[in-house]
Amino acid sequence: MSVNPFKMIDKLYSDSTMRMYKNKYSFENPPHLYAIAESSYRNLLVNRQNQTIIITGESGAGKTGTRQTDMQLTNYRMLQDHYKLHCCRFR
Repeated sequence: MSVNPFKMIDKLYSDSTMRMYKNKYSFENPPHLYAIAESSYRNLLVNRQNQTIIITGESGAGKTGTRQTDMQLTNYRMLQDHYKLHCCRFR
């Protein structure tokens, strides 16, 4: 579930919040979009199956922003894993 609070909430989608959810199970932190994205990313790697996150809502409910935030964490994780794989080869 996603809500549009109609105001800015400090550090809701900050880099420090993103790192807080990295490599964590959803029950280890408060509910957050990053927990869903992390779970999806982990399942993609472990189960080697495509993952889907369904985002629905009325017009103006924040679906586009939610999708962008989800992709932000997914891209962050992919870049981190890509860096680890390639940087270790040259050591």
